[in-house]
Amino acid sequence: MKAKYIIDKAISTYGESNQILKAVEELGELKNALIDYNKNSSEENLKNVITEIADVKIISKQLLKIFGYSLIKEEMDKNIKSISTLDYSNFSLDYLLLLGNLQVSLLHFKRKKFTKFDIIPDIAKGIILTNKLQYIYGSQEIKKEIEIKLARLYKRLKENKKKEENVCLFDLN
Repeated sequence: MKAKYIIDKAISTYGESNQILKAVEELGELKNALIDYNKNSSEENLKNVITEIADVKIISKQLLKIFGYSLIKEEMDKNIKSISTLDYSNFSLDYLLLLGNLQVSLLHFKRKKFTKFDIIPDIAKGIILTNKLQYIYGSQEIKKEIEIKLARLYKRLKENKKKEENVCLFDLN
């Protein structure tokens, strides 16, 4: 199973518009997980942060595909130093603000108030941030979680294809 194939198939199956909304949802879940972990650094809350980082990393790959890898990569190169120098004493707050900005930008894009070019800087910052969070919260654990989630997504996409085939067969009868 190739991650690129799964990402492409998810976009074509569910549609770009739905995946943009899914990104808004996943970003919100990551923000909530970070808030919970900040209040109580239990093992359960850490696991939730790892799970949500994996979700955001997967949906970020879809955003790269939807909005254009080269444009986002160029913007990431411009912003990497500013995000790398965030004040660690305000770490959680700064990261929550960046995640929230990306959520708002995606919603404005959905409402056609922002263009693709308006939100690329926020997507780039969100990806840089998620990469940094992966490093902070356990790169290996998050990589494993991504593999598990991609396998589940692949299975759902295959099941969805079977349902479509059954519908087509049903329509022929």
